[in-house]
Amino acid sequence: MKIITYQGERNLSELAKRMFSIKGQKAGELSRKAEAAILEANPHLKDLKSVPEGTLLVVPDVPGVAAGDAESGFTLGKEMVAQLRHALSGARAAIERSADSEVKQAEETTALVKSRELKDMVKEQPDLASRLPRIAEESNARLKDAESLKSARAQALAQLEKDLESVAALLGAK
Repeated sequence: MKIITYQGERNLSELAKRMFSIKGQKAGELSRKAEAAILEANPHLKDLKSVPEGTLLVVPDVPGVAAGDAESGFTLGKEMVAQLRHALSGARAAIERSADSEVKQAEETTALVKSRELKDMVKEQPDLASRLPRIAEESNARLKDAESLKSARAQALAQLEKDLESVAALLGAK
């Protein structure tokens, strides 16, 4: 099975011309046959206007029609790996921002619990005094959890990057 990417063709005829080498006396009939096969293999192409460029497409086997010179799986492998690297980079940045934010919030809460202002407030409102140790304990636990989660996410991302490089090597798409 061959797979290519959608490149913004305006209609199925353009797409069929890229996917297949259709020539000769029966070109019209073979083109209609190819277009029908393309739609059957890729039902999401019914409304080409809603298909984003880069969408993966299956090049169906059409009896009597030769495949065209559309990009090979090798090219697709390179494109796919490049897109995955880009997506992973974006995910890494978002996850790191989120983890940093969680750690910062936990650190701020911990600092607030230890602050002179809160201790002065506790003196004025004794009912807070009984809750403060529990708040401090929960704050410390939240900080530990946030740091642990940040570390686990970093390890998971490193493993994903390693796995992606293994896939790239298998595809010859380094």
